[in-house]
This record gives sequence, structure tokens and C-alpha cells, in this order.
Amino acid sequence: MSKRRGCSSNAAVKFLKRRVQSNQGISLQELNDHLSRLPPRMRTKCGNPAESLKEFLRQFPKVFVVGKQGRVYVRRRKRRTTSTLNGTCFMATTPQSCTDQDDVTCLTDVTGKVYPIFGVYGFISVKYPLSTSVYFDAKVFENAQQRSLRSSGLRVGICVTLDAKVGPKECEARFRASRVTRAPVTTPSSSPCPSLHGDNDGGRRNAVTRTVEQYGVVETVKPSYGFIKFSRNHRERVIFHADTVAKPLGLSINNLAGVFAIGGKVRFNAKRIKTSGMVRWEATTVHFCSSDDRSCAGDSEGQPSGNKVFRSDEECDIQNLRQAKLDEYESREADLEEPPTGCTEWDAISVNADSSISSLKGKGSARHTLSEWEGRQKLAGERGFFYPVTESVGTVKFGARSGLTATAAVEVTYRDMKVIDNLLWEVADGQEARFDAVQAEDEKWISTVV
Repeated sequence: MSKRRGCSSNAAVKFLKRRVQSNQGISLQELNDHLSRLPPRMRTKCGNPAESLKEFLRQFPKVFVVGKQGRVYVRRRKRRTTSTLNGTCFMATTPQSCTDQDDVTCLTDVTGKVYPIFGVYGFISVKYPLSTSVYFDAKVFENAQQRSLRSSGLRVGICVTLDAKVGPKECEARFRASRVTRAPVTTPSSSPCPSLHGDNDGGRRNAVTRTVEQYGVVETVKPSYGFIKFSRNHRERVIFHADTVAKPLGLSINNLAGVFAIGGKVRFNAKRIKTSGMVRWEATTVHFCSSDDRSCAGDSEGQPSGNKVFRSDEECDIQNLRQAKLDEYESREADLEEPPTGCTEWDAISVNADSSISSLKGKGSARHTLSEWEGRQKLAGERGFFYPVTESVGTVKFGARSGLTATAAVEVTYRDMKVIDNLLWEVADGQEARFDAVQAEDEKWISTVV
């Protein structure tokens, strides 16, 4: 009797195996309908309701796999299947079509593409071997070499290789990465993340990710980001962040508004980004223009000087107003001698003023002029940022958020104890300076030594 029962069970298993092999992932209800073709005795063995059939199939775990969603698969022998993912291979016991995606708990050597990144964390889109999303942070990216993902050069659309495990259910991404590294630049043609460089269609694809080096003008500055305008007529915009600013080792920038001034000229590298807005470029590195960057001051192709190209009509009006004010105050002290080279104290300037006043016509007018200037508020050794306006005139921004300005002439501007000949060529915008000044009007100052 037991022999007959064993034969009937084997026959039922063979029948069900053929049905499942012809339709991998069949539901228990559909498989139960196929049992109507079996003799009544065999149907009784398998069980008529779907739950009874499920219990019968679980008695043969080496043959059948029942997923969480009631899908039935035939278990196949372990075989080595290879899939090219940036030159690596992985082991799989069953193909993707025979596996319930809800049963997957870890990913190994899987390739994906970076999409939104937010400073210290971001997300990766995975399409193969299953479509899902992965959360990662700076701690798991390339052995935590960078404190910020943006400073590491990681950008949206870059291919990466990762290991991940299932994360908490309430999170946006299903998986949480335990290791993330950049994928090789040259990937096989079968890779889900083809390289954008070196292919036959390079002209079109490289236009999306190409990097440019340009000079531009700061248009907007916020504490953590800003915008630079560049190209002819300043039609292009590039966004930059605090971690992309080139700075000395050990120096950190907490507020871009305290470092950059609107209208300041910079040199930057940028990469094209896919967007439908006005900003189509993202800066990878931003440099302050130094005295060696002659392109910051002028164009070598016969165009107008850099200052004129970058200056709007409103800025021209401001410059003319400053020049008029400067001429007015220079006429008052036309007979005063220039301060000695390297003089940084107002007392020394006052001594020279006393000696020069004797050459003026009339002692009364000289005393009146001297008392007028001595009664004004003075600054000594003040820290600010110098911005050339013309070859002979510049302004120094200082105070809270650089809200105050002091006009400076080229004759009182020194570097290494030597008078500067041309402000536009020898001084970069935003260069730090120490200066003495005297107040001319409310919030208006005249520099005496820079």
C-alpha cells in the first residue's frame, strides 16, 4: 500500500513539475486548476484547495520554490551564469525570472547610476539584475576618503559599483549600500552603464558631459551656493557650491557671501548638466582670479578690456559717480604730499600734511583745511577686499558683509613696499588688503594708504 502511495506522489510531482516548467511563476490558483486533469486519487494526494496544494509542494523543496506572493517555480540545479557588469561576474542559483524580487535581501557587485546627491548622502538607481533604488552616504563611498560627496567629484549620472543590503521598510530606497566605488571609465558594450567617452557617437554624447574652463563674473551669492555668468553677453549661467571653491589646505569656507562679492571675476571649470532651466552648467572647481590671470582683466582677441565686457550700464553709472566723488575730494587735498612708502599710521600722514600746508596760499585756509580733516573719523590697519575699477582707481569693500566701500587711487596703493602702476593688471578682484582711510561722508571713505 505504501508503495502505491509513493508511486502516486511521484506521478503527481512529475505532472506538476511539467506544468510549472512550462509556465514559471504560475500562481497556486492557476496550478490548482490543472489538477482537474489528474485522477481523483492523485488529486486527493495533492490537495484541492490552494493552501493544501502549497503544503504539498513544500514537501519537495528540492523541486519546487513557492514565493511570498504565491508564485511557484521549479528549482534548477546550481549553475554558473555570468553577466558583464564593468568586467565582474556574479554567481546566481536561479535566474531573475525564477526569483521573487521580494526575496532578494542583498546585492553584490551591482552597477548603477547616481541620481540625486545631497552633500553627505545620495541615491543610486539600479536596473539590473533587478530594478530598485539604493541609499548611500559618504562613509561607504571609496572608504570614506571624502567628507562630502560633492567634494569627491561624484556627480549625477556617474556609474558606480556597489554592495547593498535591504534597509528599513519606511525608507525611500529599498536597499542601503555597504560599499560604493566608481565604475571604470571604459566599460564593456554589454554593461548597463555604457561609457560616454570614446565611442562613435562621441560628438553628441560628450556634449552632455564635457568640461569647460572659463572666466566669469559672480552674479548671485548665497551662504552655500552661488551663480556665475559667463560667455558672450553673459547669456550662460553656472551654479557653484562652497565645496567646489579652490582654497588652501586646512581652510574651510562656511559662508560664500563673506568671500565672494557680486561682480567679482573668477576662473572656473564646469560640466554640462541635463536640465530644462536657465542654468545648464555646474562648476567642478572655482578659482579666485590672481594677478597672473591676465584673461580676467582683458580679452586677448582684440575685444574690449575685461572690465568693460563684464560691466553693465548700472555699474558704469556707479563708476562715474565714484570717479566724480574722487575728483572732488582729490581737489581738496591737491596740495597735500603723498604719504611715505609703507606708512600705515595716520599720525605720520598728519605730520606730512602739516609740512605741506605751509606751501598753501594763506595760513588761515591751511589751518581750516587741516582742522576739517582732523575732525573726521579715521581708520588704520583695516582689513578689506580690493576691487579695481579703472587702471588708476579702485574700491576697497569692508565692514559687515562688505557693506562699506573706500575709494583708493593708484598713487596710494602699494604691494611689497612698491607703488602699483596699473590696478587692472596687477590687482585681482577680491584680493585681501590692509588700508588706512578717512571718512568723507556717511558710509563713504577715502583711502590714504592701501
